[in-house]
Amino acid sequence: RSGILLSFAGRKWRGRALHRLRIGRQLARISRSDEARATGDFCMFVWHRFCGQFHSAARYGHASLERYHNCHSSTQWEQQFLHWAMLGTYWYTNQLRELTRLTFQLRESAHHRSDPMSLFWMHVDTAHWADLVADQPSLARSSLVIASKAIANQSLQSPRFFLWLSRIYQSLYEGNPHQALEILEADWRQLGRAFLMRTNYYRWLALTARICCDLVSLQHQPANSAKLLKDAQRCARDMQRLEEPVFVCYGKAFALAIHAWSVNSVYVSPSRRGGRGQTTSQPAAWESNIAQLHKLGHPLLAFALQWHYSFYAPAQSTELRQQAEAAFREQGCVRPDKLLNMILPLPTQFV
Repeated sequence: RSGILLSFAGRKWRGRALHRLRIGRQLARISRSDEARATGDFCMFVWHRFCGQFHSAARYGHASLERYHNCHSSTQWEQQFLHWAMLGTYWYTNQLRELTRLTFQLRESAHHRSDPMSLFWMHVDTAHWADLVADQPSLARSSLVIASKAIANQSLQSPRFFLWLSRIYQSLYEGNPHQALEILEADWRQLGRAFLMRTNYYRWLALTARICCDLVSLQHQPANSAKLLKDAQRCARDMQRLEEPVFVCYGKAFALAIHAWSVNSVYVSPSRRGGRGQTTSQPAAWESNIAQLHKLGHPLLAFALQWHYSFYAPAQSTELRQQAEAAFREQGCVRPDKLLNMILPLPTQFV
């Protein structure tokens, strides 16, 4: 556990954190204790989650839960956290049906226990987004009310961060970027100084939310395109500076979409677009990034990027778009076009 805590201290502590994780897992194996081995798997779940490696995280998460079930001592907190955090693995891997099914199942269990933190975790982040996958924005708003009441007296950074994210995405899904930007800006500076923002994972989540706010705002405020695109481009560059391959790939995907949006926007001056001769990126760049996202286990963004690419690939436009849309609908997503506001918003002219 000290290894996970050290990972919050920033890049220079990464090596020490990994060293402690290895020692802890070795000791757990030697002890043959279910609880010790479950804790080792739990910490590896958190580590891989922080790296954006959700397939690996899911493997350790399932192993940890199985071992915790065999423990005689109380591990309620660990199991509660794992059940919530595992939902994220279904979101990013585009297993939206499983995300929705498990969310409603876990919520029912949380309501029976009436534990404030259980209620909180089952109504924010990907648990909250499950309501939006089903296109139930009113239910999603109710989830945010429940979550807000559950931590009314809490000052912990992490819960408030995820509530902040959920409020932003609720507004974006409903097509209200002005409100989303207000929520984002209200806590942006304060969160920037928070201890948890030392990790690439939390910075990645925050930068993704900001880019989505900028791009949805472009749909509603085309006259402010230059300012919004500049901010989105800066965030995409910042994301590419994060050390994890997954987050770098996300930054490149966002940069491709933002560049194409900029080049094709009639509201941006030629000088802002880099000159009249500048064109949308070559097909190879799009196809390579889409393939890399699939390889890294992030089909959710891969299909969103493919949907974007379809607008700039006339020869394959219909086929690419239909494949991408089908990938969302087959997973029970009722309004993929609206859900993309939380993943990679569509360009103004194609909404």
